[in-house]
Amino acid sequence: MRLKLYSQRGLSLIEMMLATAMGLLLLVGISSLSLTNLFTSTDTQRNIILQQDTQAMLSLISRDLRRAGYHPDANEIPNMRKIWLNNTASQSCILFNYHNPDFPKQDTHGFQFSQAKDGKGLVKMLTSSDASSCNNGEWQALNSERNILITQFKITPHSTFEKQGSEIKEVISNLDIDLEATDNAGKFKVHLNQNVQLRNRPFLQE
Repeated sequence: MRLKLYSQRGLSLIEMMLATAMGLLLLVGISSLSLTNLFTSTDTQRNIILQQDTQAMLSLISRDLRRAGYHPDANEIPNMRKIWLNNTASQSCILFNYHNPDFPKQDTHGFQFSQAKDGKGLVKMLTSSDASSCNNGEWQALNSERNILITQFKITPHSTFEKQGSEIKEVISNLDIDLEATDNAGKFKVHLNQNVQLRNRPFLQE
């Protein structure tokens, strides 16, 4: 009886090179897909954060503006019903009065936006009680240049006329706020608009 001996053959060099090349191609494809998903997820997250932060800013401004002209003492309301607006090509600013029990010494409140040369800038909130115009007092930025840049902050008033004493004065009944922002890379942009009703109907000041 004869035993047949079979010699074991390994992979040739060409087969090993083909297998390696196919493995590398597969690895590159998986890596590329993973990176694409990662970048897409990061971009989506940045866009969502931009929209959420811009909406939060607009909500804060709107809530504060709705208080314009308010005072718990009816006798003081005539002194509170004052609002100032300044809309130019490079600046939008609004000052208004209301009584805040948390800050009883600060009856004047406001917001302003000043554009830089690139058309972007910061929206600032008045934090001091000594402001007589948009050019003095202490102001705190509501957005950070590292996250959000404001490209438009425009306030459009809607007015009627009302008799106060012997004078006919312009009364602001509601405001349209246009707020446009972009991320610091300029890749994403959000534009929000909101109408704010002023229940205390402040008088427009010159």
